[in-house]
Amino acid sequence: MESMFEDDISILTQEALGPSEVWLDAPGDPSLGGDMCSASHFALITAYGDIKERLGGLERENATLRRRLKVYEIKYPLINDFGEEHSFSLYEIKDGSLLEVEKVSLQQRLNQFQHELQKNKEQEEQLGEMIQAYEKLCVEKSDLETELGEMRALVETHLRQICGLEQQLRQQQGLRDAAFSSLSPPPAPAPPCTDLDLHYLALRGGSSLSHGWPGPTPSVSELERRRLEEALEAAQGEARGAQLREEQLQAECERLQEELKQLQETRAQDLASNQSERDMAWVKRVGDDQVNLALAYTELTEELGRLRELSSLQGRILRTLLQEQARSGGPREDYALPAGLEVSGKLRVALNNHLLWSKFNQHQTEMIITKQGRRMFPFLSFTVAGLEPTSHYQMFVDVVLVDQHHWRYQSGKWVQCGKAEGSMPDSPNTGAHWMRQEVSFGKLKLTNNKGASNNATQMIVLQSLHKYQPRLHIVEVNDGEPEAACNSSNTHIFTFQETQFIAVTAYHNAEITQLKIDNNPFAKGFRENFES
Repeated sequence: MESMFEDDISILTQEALGPSEVWLDAPGDPSLGGDMCSASHFALITAYGDIKERLGGLERENATLRRRLKVYEIKYPLINDFGEEHSFSLYEIKDGSLLEVEKVSLQQRLNQFQHELQKNKEQEEQLGEMIQAYEKLCVEKSDLETELGEMRALVETHLRQICGLEQQLRQQQGLRDAAFSSLSPPPAPAPPCTDLDLHYLALRGGSSLSHGWPGPTPSVSELERRRLEEALEAAQGEARGAQLREEQLQAECERLQEELKQLQETRAQDLASNQSERDMAWVKRVGDDQVNLALAYTELTEELGRLRELSSLQGRILRTLLQEQARSGGPREDYALPAGLEVSGKLRVALNNHLLWSKFNQHQTEMIITKQGRRMFPFLSFTVAGLEPTSHYQMFVDVVLVDQHHWRYQSGKWVQCGKAEGSMPDSPNTGAHWMRQEVSFGKLKLTNNKGASNNATQMIVLQSLHKYQPRLHIVEVNDGEPEAACNSSNTHIFTFQETQFIAVTAYHNAEITQLKIDNNPFAKGFRENFES
C-alpha cells in the first residue's frame, strides 16, 4: 500500500512524467498563472496526504479489530457442548497459525503463573514447618530455662544455709576457744560448795574436781558442730546434684539445636534436588496435553469443513433435481421416485443425507435417549421445493410409533409409549425462505424425561425400547393466523422409511455403534480409541 501511495505522490510531483509529457497546469503554461498553478498543486498534494493518513489510520484500526477478534475467538470456544457447533469465520481458517501461536504464548504464561503459584505454596509449607519447629524449640527452651531457674534458686537456698551453718560453726568454735583459753583458779582449801560453784565447775570442767565428780561428757557445742557439718555435707551434695542436672539440661539443649540445624540443611538439600525434577515433569505433562488439544481441535475443524461441503453438495444436487421436476410439471405416473425423495401435491421434499440413513437402516437404526436429551445422529435434513414464495408455511417434525408390536433385542421387552413434537425455531416463514436453504433439524434432541417438553425447546419425549418414525409436516398458514387454526387440508406430511429408529438408553448392536463412530464428526476421540 505504501508503494501505491508513493506512485500516486510521484504522479502529483511530476516524477512519473516522461520527457515528452507535459504537466497540464505547469508554470510554463500560458493559459494559467504561476500563482494559480502552484496553489492548485499544493492543495492537491495536501489533500492526497490527508487521504493517505486516513487510510493508514483505518489500516491500524482494522489490525486492532482483527487482534481483538482473535482474542475473543480464543477466549470463547466455538463448540461448547457435545454436538453444538457455531459458524467458523474465514479469518480464523486463514490465520489459524497465528491463533495457535498466540494460544501457545498464552498457555506458556499460564503455565508460568501456575508454576510460580505452586512454588509459593511449597515455600509457604516449608515456612510453616520451620515456624512449627521453631515454636517447639522455643517451648522446650522455656521449659529448660524454668527448670534451670528452679535449680539456681535451690542452689542459692542451699548456699545461704551453708553460709549460715558455717557462721554458726565459727561462733561455736570461738566460744569454745575462749572457754579453754581462760585460766584455772589456784588450789586452796575447799570452801563450802554452793550450787553456783558446782554449776561453774561443771561447765568449766576443772581438773581439781575430777577426783570427786564423774568424768567429763561431750559438750553441747561439739554436738551442734557435728550436726552443722552433716547439714553442710548434705547441702554440698544437693548443690553438686543441681550443677550436674544443669549441665545435662544444657547438653540436651545443644543437642536439640544441632538436630534442628541438620534438619534444616537436609530439607534444603531435598528441595534443591527434587524441585527441578518435579518442575520438568509438570511442564512436560502440561505441554503434551496442550499439543493433544490443539491437534484434536484442528482435526475437528477439518472434519466439520468436509461435512459442510458434503451437505452443501447434496443440497445443491437435490435442489436442482426438484427444480427440474417442477419445470417439467411433476413426475409422470409411470416415473418411479428416486430414493430419498417424497412428493405431496406440488410439494417435493428430499432427504439430504439419504445415503447415511440407508446405511444405518440396514442394521436397524438405534437412537440414544437421556434425561438431559441427546441429539439425533444421523439428524434430519431436508430440501423443499414447490412452495409458493409469498405464502407462509410452518414446518415441524413429530415422531410416532411405527406399530404396536413389542420389539426386543435378544431378551429385552418393549413397553407402550407416547409421542412428542419438535418445531423449527423460525416457523412460520415464507416459502422463499424455506426453499432458499436446507431445512435442518440438527439440534433436535431425544429425551425420556416427560417433564422436559414444558421446559425445553427442540426436545422430543420418547420411551425406551420402542420403534419410531420421524415425519416432516409442512402446514400452509395465513399471515397472522394462529397455529391452532391450521386445518388438515393445508397440511402435507412426508415420511422416509429409512429414518425409522428404535429408542434405547444404550447401544445394543455393535455395528450401529461402529457406524456412529465412523460417521459422527463429534466422535473423533472414540474413533481414535477404536483404532488404537
